[in-house]
Amino acid sequence: AKEDQKRFMTEEQKRQKFPGDYAAAAAAAASSAGGLEKRDANVAECTELNAVAKKQKKDTAAVKKMKAREIAEAKRLAEEEIQRTLAAERAERQRQLEEEKLRQEEEERQLRMRDDVFSITGLKYGEAKASCGEKVTLLREPENEYDANAVKVVNGYRQIVGRIEKDKAATLSSKMKQMQEDYQSQNFKLFAEGTIVSAGDDYQQLVKVDFKKIPTKPNTAIINPYAKSTK
Repeated sequence: AKEDQKRFMTEEQKRQKFPGDYAAAAAAAASSAGGLEKRDANVAECTELNAVAKKQKKDTAAVKKMKAREIAEAKRLAEEEIQRTLAAERAERQRQLEEEKLRQEEEERQLRMRDDVFSITGLKYGEAKASCGEKVTLLREPENEYDANAVKVVNGYRQIVGRIEKDKAATLSSKMKQMQEDYQSQNFKLFAEGTIVSAGDDYQQLVKVDFKKIPTKPNTAIINPYAKSTK
């Protein structure tokens, strides 16, 4: 009949007549308000934490991306440095090769001016190759059907390396013939020793000639002291 009484009372009268009800309602309202505030605070905190987490994730991705770019740039610079170094080394090797080629050409030019250096031709058709510094022997070939003044060059195995160039062969052959005739009266034989002084190619090679007197008995054939046994 409490509720029936309240229907005929003003709010002030209700508050005076039933103060406990208003205290309970106030407490419930206060409790409800506090709960809402706490909930709002929790929501705000969660939102802030999410925002911080997203920022950290974004910052971490940015750092990783930056590090990846730095690593890629470092690799690119290192590769460029390697390529520059290799290019410099190739250029230096090329320069050295060109210098060596010029030096060899100058040496050959100087050698060609000497009276005791001759060019061997026909290397492509020879029986053997001769290396620079190798000892060879020069022999006249009066029986050569193409050139009676030919002078052949043979190695220690008596294999033909080539022949003295035709322009010089006639003079050289005549000189060797005259020297041989002069030596015979002294019981000597002519030995035309040659030393290969250039690497050469398939067409020509330089040989330095040294004429030596080899003691021998009359009617004894010329013996090549550098000949190698073929047995």
